[in-house]
Amino acid sequence: MNRCVLATGCVVLALIVACGCVSEPVEKAPPGTSVAPGSLSPGPTQSLPSEREIDVQIEKSGLDAMITVIFSGGKGQAAVTSIDVVVTRSDGAIFREKLPAEKLAELKIPGTKEDDRIVVSVAYNDGTSYTIIDRMLPYRTRG
Repeated sequence: MNRCVLATGCVVLALIVACGCVSEPVEKAPPGTSVAPGSLSPGPTQSLPSEREIDVQIEKSGLDAMITVIFSGGKGQAAVTSIDVVVTRSDGAIFREKLPAEKLAELKIPGTKEDDRIVVSVAYNDGTSYTIIDRMLPYRTRG
């Protein structure tokens, strides 16, 4: 009986220790940025080589603060494997979305009626990635 209790206690203790060793991954900044996620301070961006140029358009509505992101294509669109969009809202909420690498693909992300930050990073089929947009999106009312 004592051995059973001792063995059960050891198993429970081992599980407790194992649970303490496993933690959630730390949120990482998108590739090419040096500013922590959740920050409302834009970081540096990178220029694309001419053969890799693509166009991503961003607009924030003055009616409902909806942020629209559109992939408009470009010379380098055939080599694009992913386009990551991260919006950090002024209320602290962070939205991470993948914009399809198809011409005229569109994302809609809810913004705030304050300044929000957007970061767009693009990855290519050779493993390189670039942060092409990192800027604030002010809310402007229409009128």
